[in-house]
Amino acid sequence: MKRIVFDIETEPFTKAFKEAGSVRLRMKLCPDESRSAYHYCGPHGGRALIRLLQSADERVSFNGKHFDVLVLRRHYGLNGRVPSKGKHLDLHEVMTAKAGFRVSLDAAAMLNLGERKHTDGRDMDALNLDALKVACRSDVCQTLPAL
Repeated sequence: MKRIVFDIETEPFTKAFKEAGSVRLRMKLCPDESRSAYHYCGPHGGRALIRLLQSADERVSFNGKHFDVLVLRRHYGLNGRVPSKGKHLDLHEVMTAKAGFRVSLDAAAMLNLGERKHTDGRDMDALNLDALKVACRSDVCQTLPAL
């Protein structure tokens, strides 16, 4: 089974961002299940990410159904059911349903891994590309152990 864990970071949610016909993706990261392969996609990699996600049997994210997939739909032309076959496991959705309140990745990582989220979402915009890769990879690595 091909499982992909993914995360998308975007520019801040300004009024212009929300109303834009296109958006600048800051980073996308998708490792395979073994963590041996990480794929970083820059601002023009939305369609490549869609193809990668559609090729997997299982997609795993943290709040991906309510953020990442919506970004791909709105700004990169993703259509139809996601995934078209297989399943999408959104750990934010699972944890929130079990807890009865909204669970953050920071709280989940602290509780389950004993570590904080690498970078708060509000601080992502200030990061250069190398630091953004580290932060995004951290989010994916903190999502993967929950499986």
